[in-house]
Amino acid sequence: MKRILKVSAVLSWINLIFWGGFVAIGLLAAFVFQSFALMVIMFLLSSVILHSYAALQLQKSIRNPAIPLSSQTPTGIRFVGFFALFFAINLLGAGVTMLANTAEFVKTIIQNTQEMAKAMQAPPNDSVKDMTAAGVRFWAIFFLLIGLSTAGNIILNLRLLRWYMVNQQDKNKPV
Repeated sequence: MKRILKVSAVLSWINLIFWGGFVAIGLLAAFVFQSFALMVIMFLLSSVILHSYAALQLQKSIRNPAIPLSSQTPTGIRFVGFFALFFAINLLGAGVTMLANTAEFVKTIIQNTQEMAKAMQAPPNDSVKDMTAAGVRFWAIFFLLIGLSTAGNIILNLRLLRWYMVNQQDKNKPV
């Protein structure tokens, strides 16, 4: 259980920092471009941040039983965790799809780049063809890593929450 607690703590901090920065930048962009849709997306993505924070509170209560867990934290870990798991599964799916169809993604990117060059009346850039396959693979692996980090953290914290709740019930049983 100690190993799970350590891995969960590391993943919670990674997710809290990464998604916190991403959501902060996204919210700034939403305000700058006055995009309500982007603001809603960032609001929904903040579920990962909220889950990571609640997980850190759970871990604090597990490490130090004198610190009680708030009555809302278990519900938050479960409910918000499922929203965050939705995004993690989407990231994993995007990463797998991009790796499985790299050639088609490259073809689409090249076509879109050429169409944008024509629309802007600029000469087409041939260096896009060389960088695109590597770029698609990089983003696919990045999406896989972030998705695995988020999904793994959620699953571990749901397991820790279950363990914590069982231990609390055992302590409260009359002897």
